[in-house]
Amino acid sequence: MLFALAGAHVFAQASNELPDSQACGQACPRERLDRVFAQAIKDDLAQRPAPSATRECAPYGGQDAADPLLDVCAKLKYVRSLPAGTRTHFACPFESSVFVGQDVARIRSLWGEPDYKDEPPERTQAGFRWIYVIGSPIPLAFGGGFPELSLDFDDAGVVQRASCAYSR
Repeated sequence: MLFALAGAHVFAQASNELPDSQACGQACPRERLDRVFAQAIKDDLAQRPAPSATRECAPYGGQDAADPLLDVCAKLKYVRSLPAGTRTHFACPFESSVFVGQDVARIRSLWGEPDYKDEPPERTQAGFRWIYVIGSPIPLAFGGGFPELSLDFDDAGVVQRASCAYSR
């Protein structure tokens, strides 16, 4: 224990004694961390699903659509077209149970790819889960407050359970 404390003291003292030109070596630790975080943000943005190309749902105009499938479609198209981290203020669909019974192909054609997939490897287990984020998360940031719509599918690709909760 004493050796570790003495070693830390020597290291701190040695780094303070270096001339300014040599204090950081080739790059300061802060600069290295900044580059790592910048690359992680780029990687995160590259993985964001693209907006759906369907023409079935109208662009979001500030009002909820009567059909919940088309309402979520319009909101996802809008949110996915925004720069990452843009603040949005959407609510969970009023009644998420209306999505029960929908087919995976219909969901994908309207909403596009999910933000997150929880699928068993090689479909060895029954069912899978998709999660759609109706918001614009800030990359590498804690927090949330935007709706996450989860759909649980059976092996045939039919929604068996749907729920929506605000991310934390």
